Amino acid sequence: MQGVAESCPDFETFIMKGLDEWTRLQTPQVRYLTTRTRRADMIGRQETLEADLRAVFARFDLPWTPLKSVNVDKSRPDYHDEYTDAMRRRVESVFAKDIAVFGYSF
Repeated sequence: MQGVAESCPDFETFIMKGLDEWTRLQTPQVRYLTTRTRRADMIGRQETLEADLRAVFARFDLPWTPLKSVNVDKSRPDYHDEYTDAMRRRVESVFAKDIAVFGYSF
């Protein structure tokens, strides 16, 4: 059996077909952050990585050293531009729970 990368040669194929072929990828991310009795008390985000890490360090009274940006691709397009309307609808449908919990939008 092929893996995800072999089955989905590009991002559009992954979104439109791969999520059906690899149903475990449809698991809402929020599911990994909660149990019946506990919920994560802090969720860091890539979009605010430095501020989130700084908050964690402060919470544990650890010294903070600012992050260094490496391997930054300034020519990389905004991720919103990588989605067709059909892809956007598919992601909004499959990941509705995560989009709502994390406050994402297209």
